[in-house]
Amino acid sequence: MRGIQRKGLSSLAGILFCSTLLLSACSETEPDVSMSLLEVYMTDQSAIERGYSIFVGSCANYCHGDEPEQGEDVNLFDCQSSYGGSSEDIFRIVTTGIPGTRMVGFGNNFPEGQNDLWKLIAYIRTQQSDCPPAVTEVIDEEVNIKINWVTKIIKGVAITRIGFASASLFPVFSVGCYYAGIGDSLFSPISLTLTTFGILFFHLFSNLYNDYFDVTHGTDEANTEYFNAGMDSTILQGAQLSGGSRAVELGLISLKGTKSLANIMFILGLATAAGILYMSFLNTGSTSNAYYAAIIALVGVLVGYFYTAKPVRLSSRYGLGELSIFLSFGPLLTLGTGFAIANETIQLYSNEFYNLLILGIPIGLLTTNILFINQFPDHASDKKVGKNHLVVLLGKKVSRWIYALNLILAIGSLYFIAENILTGTKQMLFYFMLIPITMFYSYFLLSGLFKYYKSRKLIKYNIHTIYFHMLFSFIYMIILANFQ
Repeated sequence: MRGIQRKGLSSLAGILFCSTLLLSACSETEPDVSMSLLEVYMTDQSAIERGYSIFVGSCANYCHGDEPEQGEDVNLFDCQSSYGGSSEDIFRIVTTGIPGTRMVGFGNNFPEGQNDLWKLIAYIRTQQSDCPPAVTEVIDEEVNIKINWVTKIIKGVAITRIGFASASLFPVFSVGCYYAGIGDSLFSPISLTLTTFGILFFHLFSNLYNDYFDVTHGTDEANTEYFNAGMDSTILQGAQLSGGSRAVELGLISLKGTKSLANIMFILGLATAAGILYMSFLNTGSTSNAYYAAIIALVGVLVGYFYTAKPVRLSSRYGLGELSIFLSFGPLLTLGTGFAIANETIQLYSNEFYNLLILGIPIGLLTTNILFINQFPDHASDKKVGKNHLVVLLGKKVSRWIYALNLILAIGSLYFIAENILTGTKQMLFYFMLIPITMFYSYFLLSGLFKYYKSRKLIKYNIHTIYFHMLFSFIYMIILANFQ
């Protein structure tokens, strides 16, 4: 799902847009911003800090470093420049890119457009020593830059947004912990392992097709107000929180390549699913669990594909997208996992059947809030291209209450689980640890959303919505597993 809503670690792709920043020939395009703006920014501490945030989130410690000895490409703060080191040159290079190299054109895709680019240049200029006038020197030979394996891994993470697959994996692990906490030999570790990989492959399949269709429909191109974690988060450093992965826009992968990689993930998911169904038959001696697991998996795959694919395009159906996220990352996923890994046949509408459904409710609601708060910065562009999710339908001000309602329902579901499913120590830990933590964090998140819902300062609370989901899931799993 995109970012989750396909919106997450993918902006690490930005590390590549600076990789050949000063190693290129000048373009024909001239910047349309007066250089006096750069001079203003060079004397504005807040602008310089903004430029620093963009620089660190995109270049530093990946390709270009903070120090001459750091980074696999040239130091940007010295006076050595092979291909024009003027501010105009940097503007042209970042805007239009260099064909045949890793330096792709970034255009106006910064959150604040060209203003952000000039702030980046202002930061670089304020860190440089006094340099003599730049001299452009033409080099005839072809420049081939070797990409090391670390950069390739980061590129893969950026394209697939694998980091946000945790939204799919936490519910799976929660079911494993639930079974581990109520008895011995209730589930198959092999089936749990296969289910983990199967869910991962189908999640990446959904991410990639979400990217493919959003680029095809022009949704990502229209969005210039997206949120990037930058240096505001140590854990999510550089992660794209909203507005798409930008992988295609940044030249990390072609549109055709995105579709091909999505199909590969789908095939891997199908192969893993076949193993899961076979193991379920071996574990239970019946096809019942396998049958229902297959139905739920099919629903999940269809939701993942048609979340952005026409003619259904759930993300534009006035709330159906949010509902499908809740079900697919919550109750349906925990129920499907139970069918997939259980060593005994689960009877329809039995206590175990309902317990598995209910266990997915709080996680599904918190996952939905990740999607929901990430729709706030995308409101204007999504409305323009007809992506009619709830934030577009209701507006930002009213939508704050939907986010609050999800938190209230999550807390209510925790009380229900503690009262009707858990006993003893686990019940007490819900009452006196997990529920109070959830209430405290919810208050913190709501205070930020209600205050900054129209401001770019909201990014702090987008990040903390993800943090809260992670913290909650870990505590939830530990309590369910009955670790003492």
